Amino acid sequence: MAEPRFDPDLLNRRAERRAKRRRGRFWHFFSIVLGILGVAFLVRLITASVSRTRNAGSPLATATAAEPQFKAYQTLYEALFVTPTRTATATLTATVPTATESPLPTETGTPTPTMTATATARIGTKAPDGGKPRPAAETPSSLTPEDDYPFKVLGEPGAINANMIYQNSNCSWMGVAGLVTDLKGDPLVGYFVQVGGFADGEVRETMSGLFEIYGPSGYEITLARPVQRIEGPLWIQLYNSDREPVSKRVFFEPSESCERSLILINFQKD
Repeated sequence: MAEPRFDPDLLNRRAERRAKRRRGRFWHFFSIVLGILGVAFLVRLITASVSRTRNAGSPLATATAAEPQFKAYQTLYEALFVTPTRTATATLTATVPTATESPLPTETGTPTPTMTATATARIGTKAPDGGKPRPAAETPSSLTPEDDYPFKVLGEPGAINANMIYQNSNCSWMGVAGLVTDLKGDPLVGYFVQVGGFADGEVRETMSGLFEIYGPSGYEITLARPVQRIEGPLWIQLYNSDREPVSKRVFFEPSESCERSLILINFQKD
């Protein structure tokens, strides 16, 4: 009995048949897609043609199509045959005014202003770059109880380095400063501030509103130059324009440290 022979080209033929079937399926699918697109294009073309046929005789379509052509004709006609009309222009006629004589004014005497001297309050301190503060006369304290004064000191006196206000002061100045405000925090200008308790009995004075570096109602009084030890305690008190005390005397201890060379004390109206 003869043995079956193995055909070496069998696998190749099978692979070719499978590839041929795949190519056939691809072209079949591609033909279907092209057919669908062609049908859709024909339907759209027929629909557009029918729409143009229906609207061809409408007055709106006719007017829309003829409008650009009519405008072109109108422009050409106006350029060739229409004669521009002259427009009347207004003419200005200058009229020279005639000079008229007017009587000369007669001289009349004018009153001479008189100068009146007004007394101003003496300030007993200057800014750190000024000279030595002048002493002010001490005003005697009123016998009004402390609770009846309209102003009080906010909190306790604090102290900072004066270099924060006057740069590069470098321990060359020490003083006391602050604000005078009402209950809402609005500035009150024109109140006198006195500091006393110095060893020589001097009382120094300034006015609120003179040192706006602290605020609109700021005040400042020089204690010493340079920073040094001051035998204390010192006191500070607020007065109105009539030199009547409106706060109690508040005592504070100056510091000989440059880091606490500026004492801050704020007065507020109750």
